[in-house]
Amino acid sequence: MFMLSLVLKQHIKFLYQVNHFGSFVRFIFNLPAPTDQIPAKMVLTTLNSAVHWATSSPCGPVHINCPFREPLESSPCRWLSSCLSGLDLWMANAEPFTKYIHMQLSHTCLNAPGEMTEVLNLIPRANNSLLLFGAIHTEDEMWAALLLAKHLQWPVVADILSGLRLRKLLTSFPDIERNFIFVDNLDHALLSDSVKGWLEVDVVIQIGSRITSKRICQIIEDCAPFSYIMVDKHPHRHDPTQIVTHRIQTSIFEFVGCVLKAAVPHTRSLWSTSLQLLSKMVLISVMKSYFLLW
Repeated sequence: MFMLSLVLKQHIKFLYQVNHFGSFVRFIFNLPAPTDQIPAKMVLTTLNSAVHWATSSPCGPVHINCPFREPLESSPCRWLSSCLSGLDLWMANAEPFTKYIHMQLSHTCLNAPGEMTEVLNLIPRANNSLLLFGAIHTEDEMWAALLLAKHLQWPVVADILSGLRLRKLLTSFPDIERNFIFVDNLDHALLSDSVKGWLEVDVVIQIGSRITSKRICQIIEDCAPFSYIMVDKHPHRHDPTQIVTHRIQTSIFEFVGCVLKAAVPHTRSLWSTSLQLLSKMVLISVMKSYFLLW
């Protein structure tokens, strides 16, 4: 059950409804006051998240606070249509802006829910794909993420929070690093306008929440809309740019196990090779600059 409350601020009285229902609701969110400075897709992702909280076990009520400024004051103004950007795909169909998928431990690729089957069908059709490693907390999860990278043969951008940026986990196995397509210097490459203009992404899989690089987050936002799949075991939303299309709530192990059973091309694409060469060129340029300083 949704509890949509309106916060009406008037001269005589002020009805304070933030956290009005306390711990009786499973989810609470305070929307900002309506303005064209807030993208409309933020409201959609908030509602999709609330529905997920309300319908996942244990089901329960959620509370969305909707504040309005001086409702009795007549102050019409022209809104900028830019607040509706990024809604083209959503307006063209009847699907939610962000689909939430809760993978049960019993689910395999053979009996996965319909939404998960849709995700598995997106993977082999990807041309310009990226595998992002966000915050990963255990070595077992790191090995599972690496197994996924080896299986997909997609370019990998490992965030500093992933624990895989320095590849300390692979120091005992120097020969297997060639099985992965690490793009370590994409952040620096994005300082170039020509690189930003060339980069076009059609599918992203993000393992773990939180990407710290602002440049990578910005280029991904600029490439949207496209299929953006985020995997983490908690139900919380972490989508600051409001572009996640498939939010999968499951452990890294369950997701990787499911993908490993799917039919995926195992050859390196020209896209992957180009990104890897670009990263190496940036590294060479940085090293030259460093030695020139000495």
